[in-house]
Amino acid sequence: MSTKDYGLSHLTSINKLESPEYAIEWVREIKDHLAMAGYGDLLTRNKVQPSLRDGSTNLDQETLNAQDEIWKSRQEKAVAAIKNRLGYNCRKMVEKSVKDNETVDNVITSAWNHFRPKGSAHFQQLDQKYHDLCLENCTSIMDFANELQKARTALLELDESCAIGHPQFINKFLTGLGPTYSVFLTSFCQNYNILPERDSNGVIIRQPVSFTETVMKTEQEEQAMKQRESQQTALVARNNTRTRDKSRTDSKEKPPCTTCNRTGHDADGCWKTHPHLKREFYTKRNKRQRTDDQDQPERSHTTMVATDKIFEQGMGFMAFNDTTLSAGLSETAQTLQKIHILDSGASSHTFCQPTKFSHPKPYYGNPINGIADTKVMPKGIGTYKINTQASGVVVLRQSLLIPDACVNLVSVSALESEGASITFQHGKAIITQKGHTIMTAARKNGIYIIDEKEQEIKTALASFEIQDPNLRIWHDRLGHLGERNIKKLQEQSTGLQPMIPGPKCDGCSLGKMKEAPHTHNIKKGTRPFESLHADIAGPFPTKGVDGYRYWALFIDDYTMMSWIFPLKEKSEFEGVFVKLLQSEETFTRRLRFLRLDRGGENVSHSLQQRCENLGIEIIYTATDQHQQNGLAEVGNRIILEKLNPVMISSGLPLKWWPFVLRTCNYIRNLSPVAGKDVTPWEAWTGEKPDLRHLRVIGSKGYALIPPAKRKKMEEKTRPCRLLGY
Repeated sequence: MSTKDYGLSHLTSINKLESPEYAIEWVREIKDHLAMAGYGDLLTRNKVQPSLRDGSTNLDQETLNAQDEIWKSRQEKAVAAIKNRLGYNCRKMVEKSVKDNETVDNVITSAWNHFRPKGSAHFQQLDQKYHDLCLENCTSIMDFANELQKARTALLELDESCAIGHPQFINKFLTGLGPTYSVFLTSFCQNYNILPERDSNGVIIRQPVSFTETVMKTEQEEQAMKQRESQQTALVARNNTRTRDKSRTDSKEKPPCTTCNRTGHDADGCWKTHPHLKREFYTKRNKRQRTDDQDQPERSHTTMVATDKIFEQGMGFMAFNDTTLSAGLSETAQTLQKIHILDSGASSHTFCQPTKFSHPKPYYGNPINGIADTKVMPKGIGTYKINTQASGVVVLRQSLLIPDACVNLVSVSALESEGASITFQHGKAIITQKGHTIMTAARKNGIYIIDEKEQEIKTALASFEIQDPNLRIWHDRLGHLGERNIKKLQEQSTGLQPMIPGPKCDGCSLGKMKEAPHTHNIKKGTRPFESLHADIAGPFPTKGVDGYRYWALFIDDYTMMSWIFPLKEKSEFEGVFVKLLQSEETFTRRLRFLRLDRGGENVSHSLQQRCENLGIEIIYTATDQHQQNGLAEVGNRIILEKLNPVMISSGLPLKWWPFVLRTCNYIRNLSPVAGKDVTPWEAWTGEKPDLRHLRVIGSKGYALIPPAKRKKMEEKTRPCRLLGY
């Protein structure tokens, strides 16, 4: 019994069933694990309770009762293990469906009926995956063959009509090998038949080649190619050695100097004839040696090493460990340049602020290896000063100046080599030297940040001021867009020219604040409008004109184009979704995937049925995992970041927020977005946006009154405020 219990515990390695895209694989894995754990008979010969089977009347009641108890006990354990691998919503639906008849077969069948893939969207996804497979995307021939078989099996499990024939399957494998195997492919087709060979009566006289034999022959060719490559590499190395030996021989055979009769130089470089050359040589060498002795560590111990082994090899290693890197990705580069991080991986102090160095000297050492083995050459080496809370100004000698690093690292090992002691406890780091505390650091976002005077490091960051005053007016016109993106937009649009300087932006200071972003990995669309992310924001405390309290945002993850619709109630979501399809779908731009969270309005039967009829697959986020729909949620945060400061700085009544909301989304589509070299507008339309028509939201103006609506002596205009375009 203990062996079976242990086997059931292996079901925890199976992902929870949350969406239709995983249903086929989930059912297969559940059945396989049950069989390995000794519970597979509950789906076959022991599916029915012993007392209810045919022929059970031949047994006495006591025996039947004992068999029923064993059967029920095994069913309860297996059902509990299966239900543990169901998502929250799936589990509720299954429990409601099976009610008091919870058996292994009923639970699996119910889960399959609720989450089985439907419509053409899932088939298109599997078919696209099958056709996209090739050797270039796999690690080896065997890996390619396994992935191809998995894709073929997934299509067959979807429906019997999706079966791929034997000749087509082998042909797909051979054509997916790529041009490297072109010679092998020609030879293989000449020696083996993919189709069976028949006589005049249709009788097979020669069987076609099997997939196993095809893979085996291809693996043999793969090994032969590797051997040929290794032989060529050895031949090149041997030729290079011969070339070097020949060059050495040639250098030895050069004629001696005609003045001193020594080899290695000619008469123009002879020290006997030109004694000043000798003085220049020794002056340069002595100067270089003095610099190395005073300012630099040993050449074999290149500044940024993380292990003794690398020390011995004399290699440089820029120690951005996982903690530092993850924190650096979540903070802005501007903030990282202002703070100092206590890092246990760096072997030397590394800083990017040249103004805090005291007369840095040139660096003559080896380049530093950074992330992904990139080479970084320090600009200098010298003394660096930090104004700490614990003891005032702390001087760090032999510090490296690397402006491209964009981060300041205080090395733990370098501090220890100078006689300092570091203690980590309760989220604090205390650095002492000779019994005195010289620095302290606090853990924030998983990294230790040095406590400095008159400085406050926050995880919530905001852009409160435009440093370039010539761009101040465009900051207001573009919905309080950041300075970096405004400068980026100058290259991605037309009509954006610097304007008259202005004061600090109070609207941003009062209404613009963002948290550090979540990192996520979401499958992208391959063409415009193929995949949409949607989310609903609200309710908002101030009801807008016409009773609006929410808004719905849709973002195309291929072009990053977005559409926004104010809503009175969340139930209006399906209506605006249909409106978006009618206005934006074309023959070449069809929606295939819609990513939503599990809000009540998103799981309605009406929306699911409509998407199924249109061939649209709805991809729901996992329970309580809103970050899986992070693109739409971040989009709502960006829109709100624009809406808040615009409403504050414009002074408009809050009831007009639905109109300003549409304007903010319009401006977002004209602005740069992360991960794209062009604006969403250009990615969607193919044309650069022209910004000459933009004005500051809330600007005062005058609207012309038509002649039919005014008298001759009355005013021709009425004052108004700009709400949008």
